[in-house]
Amino acid sequence: MSRIGGFLSFSIDGNTYSTTGSVTLEPGSIENEAKVGHSGTVHHSETKVAPRFDSTVQWTEEVGLLELGNLNGSTVTWQLANGKKIDFIGAVTEGRPSANGVEGEISLSMFAQSSVERT
Repeated sequence: MSRIGGFLSFSIDGNTYSTTGSVTLEPGSIENEAKVGHSGTVHHSETKVAPRFDSTVQWTEEVGLLELGNLNGSTVTWQLANGKKIDFIGAVTEGRPSANGVEGEISLSMFAQSSVERT
């Protein structure tokens, strides 16, 4: 049985980062919502959802908090343990990264223009 989960690494514009803790990847899609008319007919509306991810990055000398906060138009590549890669293209930092000096971690959220899954 092949492995599904687990992250080996991720890179932003070619710079590799280490994660600590959990990572949530949302590749983006269409979100459907049911609508029921007064006559009982069922329809739906569609809303495009941007690709995004939330992660915790290990804070080392090489990782700049301000640099992560100012990313705009970046390419983020996640290398998964099962050999797949997911690219987030045109990624922008969402909100502000927050750092925990005691734990040595930075919480980072980003959204992107598009995403592509590769094997």
